[in-house]
Amino acid sequence: MLVHRRGVPKVIGRGTRWLAVAAACATLCVAGVAGAAPTAAQRDRASMLYRRGLAAHDRKDFAAAARDFAEADAVAPNPVALGAALDAAVDADDPVLGAELLERASSRGAATGDLAKSVATAKDKLGGRAGKVRAICAAGTSCTASLDGATVAPGAWTFARTGAHTIVFVVDGARESRPFELRGDESVDVTATRPGPTAAPAAPLPAPQPTATTPPASASPPTREPPRAPEDRGAKVLPPLVFWIAAGGTVVLAGGAVGAGLMTKSKHDDFASASCPTTTSEACDDMKRDGERIQLITNAAIAGAGVGLIATTVIGLWLTDWGKPDAKRGARAPAVGFTWVPGGAAATVGGRF
Repeated sequence: MLVHRRGVPKVIGRGTRWLAVAAACATLCVAGVAGAAPTAAQRDRASMLYRRGLAAHDRKDFAAAARDFAEADAVAPNPVALGAALDAAVDADDPVLGAELLERASSRGAATGDLAKSVATAKDKLGGRAGKVRAICAAGTSCTASLDGATVAPGAWTFARTGAHTIVFVVDGARESRPFELRGDESVDVTATRPGPTAAPAAPLPAPQPTATTPPASASPPTREPPRAPEDRGAKVLPPLVFWIAAGGTVVLAGGAVGAGLMTKSKHDDFASASCPTTTSEACDDMKRDGERIQLITNAAIAGAGVGLIATTVIGLWLTDWGKPDAKRGARAPAVGFTWVPGGAAATVGGRF
């Protein structure tokens, strides 16, 4: 058995992850690192994987989130997805994926910004707890390999936790086991030997079994919220202040409609009490003109309040980015109501803060 060890390259690059809304959209939807631009299909798949990772992160499934973010970065490389994958790997306490992502970040050269913080945190929390191994088969042989029961591709690097492992080769129909020790941040080559003429027939390889990992008992670091790109929020690009301005305007219009309605009713009562519907006089004509003018204002205020209600509802439900609800405080987006009252209308805005 040949076992060759060499140090894994140290991470030297860090990249920007938290960007303004427009910049985040550009990095997620176009490309985040130098090189050939991804195709439209690759951008769409990366966007889908990133949104799926956000959903997994929101339900605290950090392992699934880390895998989705990492795959999104592999499909269309960009520092946003890579930083999110590193953060989720730390939250999931997954040193295997963390080592792979740290090596990926290192291969992209110098970087700055939030990706740098993600890389530093991952190195601090996950560094030295994983390495990589490569199964080497002799040329001209029919060879398969499995690492701790999971099939691996001969000649390809596979990341694994530190500790004792075993690679089982099946070479030209003969089975042989190669135990080895993997230390932190090391690369190990495990080479199969060509079986002799008396080698025993190989037994079937066991089916790959998922390896359950138990996070260490040390306190886990606080989770970092991955950046929200615009495609995750759809068209929700307006700040809450816009909603409150629209809601305030709607309330003012509704209040004006109520006041104008009451004035209209008062004018009509005066007109009726003066027997103007059955008589004609200059005073009655003046009262009629005043009443029609106030009625016109009332109708305009009611129409404006209705339009304002519709606009406020659209802004609040589909255009305003309310951010992530605070589960501890029970925050939620405000609810808007509109109620008709005698002679006018009233709008209400409610919520919990």
